[in-house]
Amino acid sequence: MPINVFVADDSESIRNAIRLVVKSQAEIRIIGEATNFVETIEKVNQQRPDVIVLDLSMPFRYDQPTGFKEYLCGAKVLAITFGKDEVAEALAEHIGADKLIDKSDLTSELIPMILQLAQLGASC
Repeated sequence: MPINVFVADDSESIRNAIRLVVKSQAEIRIIGEATNFVETIEKVNQQRPDVIVLDLSMPFRYDQPTGFKEYLCGAKVLAITFGKDEVAEALAEHIGADKLIDKSDLTSELIPMILQLAQLGASC
């Protein structure tokens, strides 16, 4: 059974790069994409992915006390950012991300992280 991945990034070039990296992986399929917070919530709750690859610089509602993971139907969240620093780590923790990687490392880290998170299983 394939791992269903949802990509949420407001950059078309990053979404294209993720598709290219995942393309050769028979066990992983991208089932949807979004370019903003509201669209992400709506589509994730319809499509119910196992893993969400989520851009930290995409506009979010940061006023949620527990982040917004509660709206993601139990999917595991792999946060991505340019410049994995203390600020990015704090933001990833605030939104409830399960893992964080730098976008410059997508080609080497994306697939292993998706596989690792999928093993943890979604709870929706």
